[in-house]
Amino acid sequence: MNTGRYKTIARADAPLIEPGYINAWISFPADFATTAVPTLSTPAVIGEAYTIATSHTWSIGKEPIKLLVKQDSIEMESESVGDIGGARQVYKPKLFIKGDGPVVEEITANLLNDDFILFVEESVDTGTFLQFGNADIRCETEKLSGKSGTLISGGKGKELVVRSFNKFYYKGTLSTR
Repeated sequence: MNTGRYKTIARADAPLIEPGYINAWISFPADFATTAVPTLSTPAVIGEAYTIATSHTWSIGKEPIKLLVKQDSIEMESESVGDIGGARQVYKPKLFIKGDGPVVEEITANLLNDDFILFVEESVDTGTFLQFGNADIRCETEKLSGKSGTLISGGKGKELVVRSFNKFYYKGTLSTR
């Protein structure tokens, strides 16, 4: 029965979006052609040491792997480690990766023992990504657990806790596989 309320809506008018989810990307060190680093001016401007303003480049066909992450599940803790004079921050972002199938299973299984660089879409500053890890010091998986939710929670996926010794604000572009 056509009530006339939706006559002008065509399939292309309603893009597939997942409200409550944002994007995250995983990239492996061998996939980069070049990695960008923070550029410091003279005199240095505060914040420059943590900002990557130029784009990384990836080898052809080795672009970052895009994952769908539950927005309200993203948490990040940090704490200082080390002795006085050599102390540094360790960051521990926690993400809930949506989905439970062979693709998510293989990606997350590989993350258990591989070093990687994690990019998370910044919800406050559009066009900026949080980057954990770099070419020298990569991220590692601290904990990976599976969750199987009910129809109400829809919480089916993998919870990933990452350990990283650096965090940057990446303002370059990300292409996906």
